[in-house]
Amino acid sequence: MKKTIIVIIAILCAVPFFAEAQHKVKFGHLDLEEVYDVMPGKDTIDDIFKEFRAGLEAEGLAMQKEVETAYTEYQQKQHTYTPTQAKIKQDEIQKMYQKLQEFTSNANDMLEDKKEELIMPFQKRILEAAEEVGREEGYTYIFNAAALSYGAESENIADKVKAKLGIQ
Repeated sequence: MKKTIIVIIAILCAVPFFAEAQHKVKFGHLDLEEVYDVMPGKDTIDDIFKEFRAGLEAEGLAMQKEVETAYTEYQQKQHTYTPTQAKIKQDEIQKMYQKLQEFTSNANDMLEDKKEELIMPFQKRILEAAEEVGREEGYTYIFNAAALSYGAESENIADKVKAKLGIQ
């Protein structure tokens, strides 16, 4: 009797493990760029970003021209400067050049930040739709196709996510 109870308990404990092992794991993948490229409003975001970038480029070019003009003027007039005046002018040009370099470095960071700021709401909507598709369709995992090296057992869910977002 004691052995029978132990066998029954062992079987009852093992059943969930066997049931879980028989549950099929379902993988999906999604190329976020593919979905983003066809989203309504994407062109507006691209235009805003291009305008922002053009403004930074114009500012950088103006600063560069200012440095070049100051340097050209210095070269043309350097023979008329006293050593002290020459040193002051050189320091001014050096400061202008450093300011230009700092601006260039900061502009790259500003561009990245602006792009992230503009794209984030779209990315959030795509990921929420992918999560809904995953729950509704029984996917165990959904991977970003950009990070996927191999996906023979993975289904592309881009069309399902587009449909969830109302995109044709």
